[in-house]
Amino acid sequence: MQGSWSPAAAGVQSLRQVGVLSNSNGRGSTRLPPAQGCHDGDYWTTFLVGGGHLTLPEGTFYPGDLAVCRHQSWVIQKSPASGAAAGTVKPGDTWQVTADGVFEGRAYRAGSQIVHYGASYYHFFLPRDFRSAAGPLRPGVYWIGDSMAAFARAAAIRTIPGVTVDALNSAGSLEIATVFAYRTLTGAADRRTVVVWAGQNTENKWWETDAALSQIRAITRQRGQKLVVMTPVGRREFTFDGQRLVGKWQEFLQAGSNLRVGLVQTQALVRREFPGQSIDARAAVLAAVEAHPDVFSGPDLQFPGMTELQTARKYGLVPLSIYQDPVRGGFPAHARFVGYWSEAALPPQIAPGAYYVRSGNGVPGNLIAAVNGEPQEFPVAGRNAAVHFAGPNAGIANDALADAVSRLAGN
Repeated sequence: MQGSWSPAAAGVQSLRQVGVLSNSNGRGSTRLPPAQGCHDGDYWTTFLVGGGHLTLPEGTFYPGDLAVCRHQSWVIQKSPASGAAAGTVKPGDTWQVTADGVFEGRAYRAGSQIVHYGASYYHFFLPRDFRSAAGPLRPGVYWIGDSMAAFARAAAIRTIPGVTVDALNSAGSLEIATVFAYRTLTGAADRRTVVVWAGQNTENKWWETDAALSQIRAITRQRGQKLVVMTPVGRREFTFDGQRLVGKWQEFLQAGSNLRVGLVQTQALVRREFPGQSIDARAAVLAAVEAHPDVFSGPDLQFPGMTELQTARKYGLVPLSIYQDPVRGGFPAHARFVGYWSEAALPPQIAPGAYYVRSGNGVPGNLIAAVNGEPQEFPVAGRNAAVHFAGPNAGIANDALADAVSRLAGN
């Protein structure tokens, strides 16, 4: 029990969701529309990447809070978890309801309890006595995952009939599992095939991914749904071994033998626990790279003297051009490698068209070149720089993933 909560504290009833308020344009709107013309009971829910809060002219919003229309103005209806520090609210936490009211279209009575589904950044709630709204299964695919699924959504919609993609930005594996339970109870996860893509953000905590997949499998078995599990691709992050960059995740996933690396454990457990039901997402992308040799014949800037196709073949690395385009960000075209750089400060001078690869005292794999005569570091290897398929060749990767899902799902 977390405490008490009143849905009536703000004097509003949230009846109809009309939008998502977010600090990320990819997830929702960063501001509310003018209240003129809204209808009493219309509401926007709040999702914030990274948690925290969002301050707008209408007030300060926390994850799970609602902006509710009342008399042509927006009023904040606070969720039970409003203002709680990230990680302090867990799935299954409950609050005592102290007054009658309506929250997210559901009626609550004084003396009842409200239950939390979600985790750090996702707050969903249901009454303790909520009766499942899950109906008969429909044809199609329900695909749930972290933000990697968001970037594959367009390809999935083109390729897979009757697909719904539920992308939970920044979500860990257990968050994905508890949101899936919520979606099942509310009738949203009603397709005959369920695809789960989890573990990328959980990384070394492979046991959390194991527990999450076990929870999802139990639900799908009870419902009679086909379950397909995708392995994480792993970020294109690096260490430096004194001679070259070494893929922190992807190179170990390629070898598959070092079980001390969490994503390797995740890959192994998915293959073991879901035989014939799993997709090696990184392998599917690499197969697509192999099928387009001309597209990936350009240099891999982080591996001097090698092409993207060569590093994909030799080290199992997803090409940088699938993630981003450094040249579009100002990096000089046709630059020539002049060495590795390990000092914290940038080189005082860099010749036009030359570049360094950072090897230490910073993020290994970042590129350093001169722009308008001034040394500049290009953050192409940071933790959040090479995680999503959003580069000029991203379509090849996302189409390959959608095709793999379609084949295994039977669509």
